[in-house]
Amino acid sequence: MGCFVNIDVVINQIMENRQKNIGRSLVVYLGSAWVFIEALNFLIDKYYWNSGVLDILILLIIFGLPAMFIYLWFDRKFTKKAIILHSVNIVITLAVISFSIINPNRINPSQIRLINFQNEQKKLAGSVRSLAILPFSNITGTEDNVPLVSGLHDALISEFGQIGGIRVISTTSTLAYANSQKSVKSIASELKVDAIIETSVLSVDNGIRIQVKLINAVPELVLWTQTFDSRLDNIMGLYGQIISNIAKQIHLALSPDEQNVLGNSELVNPEAYKAYLEGNYQSKRLSAEGFQLALENYQRSIDLDSTYAPAYAGMAFAWIAGLQMRQASVTEAIPQIYNNNLKALLLDPNHPEAHYNEALMSFQGEWDWSKSEAAFRKAIALDPSHVLAHAYFGHLLLIEKRFDEAIHELDLALDMDPKNHLVLSLYAVVLWHYGEVDQAVELAKKTLDINPDNGLIYIILESVNFQKGDFAASMEMLKIKHERELENFDSVIKEYEGNGYESAIIKLIEELQEQTMVQSLNIALYYNRVGKYEEAISWLERAYTNHDPNMPYAFLPAELNNLKSDPRYAAIAQKMNLPL
Repeated sequence: MGCFVNIDVVINQIMENRQKNIGRSLVVYLGSAWVFIEALNFLIDKYYWNSGVLDILILLIIFGLPAMFIYLWFDRKFTKKAIILHSVNIVITLAVISFSIINPNRINPSQIRLINFQNEQKKLAGSVRSLAILPFSNITGTEDNVPLVSGLHDALISEFGQIGGIRVISTTSTLAYANSQKSVKSIASELKVDAIIETSVLSVDNGIRIQVKLINAVPELVLWTQTFDSRLDNIMGLYGQIISNIAKQIHLALSPDEQNVLGNSELVNPEAYKAYLEGNYQSKRLSAEGFQLALENYQRSIDLDSTYAPAYAGMAFAWIAGLQMRQASVTEAIPQIYNNNLKALLLDPNHPEAHYNEALMSFQGEWDWSKSEAAFRKAIALDPSHVLAHAYFGHLLLIEKRFDEAIHELDLALDMDPKNHLVLSLYAVVLWHYGEVDQAVELAKKTLDINPDNGLIYIILESVNFQKGDFAASMEMLKIKHERELENFDSVIKEYEGNGYESAIIKLIEELQEQTMVQSLNIALYYNRVGKYEEAISWLERAYTNHDPNMPYAFLPAELNNLKSDPRYAAIAQKMNLPL
């Protein structure tokens, strides 16, 4: 009997050995998989590789598990049954990988990395309620794409700003960190945000590829990264995908209306869109050359797609800016502003930029305060993060002497764009007229640290120095304020050095009267400054007749307030429906 083998014991021994082999192999397999995944993820983050590579690797690892089990279960032999099972597994694997490639945002296997500190990430992501989208890195290989990449950055911020429940820093403040060597923690601290979004544009040839990273500030930790691919004509849908994914990561609940906005898949003409972004890029240069190039690119966008509302709104705003910078006359600019903006509103009644343009023109051009307020409120309702709409609405409230409301609007604007020199200067103007002169000067100096070419600040500093009796400082500010438009400002300085301040102001008035576009309101202000009140009133009436865009500010407390007892001054204020 001793020569017989107990079959049950042998079978049990075989099964036990298989289980041990499977257990050991599973540990080795998962450990190796983790090393490969983390190594590849590091390379993707460092060299901006397509994260789809990681997705494919993870799918191969997932479907490699049943392959390993089949191989071990059949004792490392390719039996007929084993081959059938392997074949089925391979077919399923290829099908899932193909689906993942065709639909890159559906499966997202990289979200199930084996060790990813997911609990910590989810906890941190859920606490994000403010963020800054840093300027896009241009990794397309050509500087020709700089305007396009800059425009994509601006557009994504604008689209994100329409989502409630989160504070998104506006474009101007984030541009200060282009190519910055500062840490994420430092940038987030300066902008007072919870997280930073770093974005790279990898390709814009036949389509567009954008890699997005969401980085928590403290502790500094990458919470999420994903690469998005799209045709350029579906750029609006791409913005929606990016924002929806970020909202999902930070557990931000979207309203049905917000979901509808983000679900916008309206196609655009790619070349028209590029021309439009180029127009935006040039318009922000605030120069004579930028003004002309902006007009050319907006017109090119319109020629390519006559139904594209943003191009018409951009054209209207470029003419508004040209009028303010004295690059265009009133008779030339006004028809262009109204015609283009009306076209934008007809094509898209809910385009926030068109309502913002309407608010500006009602404010500075028509002096229709109620119409302007309604348009500002409409623009802000459509785009709550529209920084300049808040800022200039604050100025409308200022000229109506609703000071507390004005400061509230500027506070909102500054909260969204703390490094925007224009917002800072507009805030300084409000404080100046509000009587907070020291605060206005402090803010003005802070603004000059950001942008020494901000002309609005020199108006404040020049006037404050005059009121303090510091005529030397006042002349220095007047030189900066006027030397670009006056070829002979040196004659004003010589007059000051030879005959004093009042004589220099009279000389300045003479020089200003020689200009093609006479600054009637400034001339009235300077006549008033040297005690020639009759001439001041006369030029103030001329400023009203000429529809000087700065006329509404003439009835604020800063300088011309001493004329309020003159019935002609009061009559102009009454015609403009302004309080004295």
